[in-house]
Amino acid sequence: MREQGIALVHAQDIYTNVLGSLAARLAGVPVIVTRVDLGHHITGYRRPLTRLACLRADRVLVNAMCIRDLVIREGVEPDRVAVVRNGVDLRELDRAARELPDPGLPDGAWIANVANMHHPVKGQTDLLVAFREVLREHPSARLALVGDGVRRPLLERLAGQLGVAARVHFLGFRRDAPAVLARCAAAASSSHAEGISNAILEAMAMRLPVVATAVGGSPELVRDGTTGWLVPPGSPGALARRLCDALADRERARRMGARGRALVEREFELGQMRLGYDALYEELAGWRVPRLIAGTA
Repeated sequence: MREQGIALVHAQDIYTNVLGSLAARLAGVPVIVTRVDLGHHITGYRRPLTRLACLRADRVLVNAMCIRDLVIREGVEPDRVAVVRNGVDLRELDRAARELPDPGLPDGAWIANVANMHHPVKGQTDLLVAFREVLREHPSARLALVGDGVRRPLLERLAGQLGVAARVHFLGFRRDAPAVLARCAAAASSSHAEGISNAILEAMAMRLPVVATAVGGSPELVRDGTTGWLVPPGSPGALARRLCDALADRERARRMGARGRALVEREFELGQMRLGYDALYEELAGWRVPRLIAGTA
């Protein structure tokens, strides 16, 4: 680092947080470590190492107030915790929704869930159970599961066992996710743990009301009764009721979606995220991020 004239190290994940902060300390270089979730996946020896990396860092960068609170409870001084929220590229999302080919979805009242299928923490089993209840009130409803992972076969079997397979569409990884969202009436997030969910942000950016579990940073995005609804995690019944509300009153859902879009424009646009990084890097290293993001120069 000394030979290369490195002025700042910004570590981005659990492994570089530990190794990067150690290397930076040995080189006498300021270091930022990053925490973007509540650590549900950090187990064993990695948990104390992650905490130690945060305690030794010049700054701990988080993307949600709930994570800030966690890091402070772990012993990091509040003035060393920087909050820079995730941002989405609204112009790119709008362009993709406008210009990408129609995704070819059949007619129906679509509900979108965008999440990986690698870990039960995403709560898709709850969502499938909830969707069975939704179909009893809204038989034209369809559920789009966008994402893939090792649990997909299990979820497909569950959809069959619940009798909803004909109305549940496993779309896999999609590069045209904005076009899929544009066809939907609402979005659902059934996670049992979250940081700041880009999937929720993108759904809000596409003007969808969002029904989300009240975990992690989701309440910082979904304002209950304003941009969508919050429900307890692990509660398929509550999830189903709010999804039914979204499908039953389309005008109210439209207003919620519009307020969600306005919130993203105001607080979660990509340029605002870049400015947050810019200020942090300038504070610690005295230089500014190259202005590579269109419209933020």
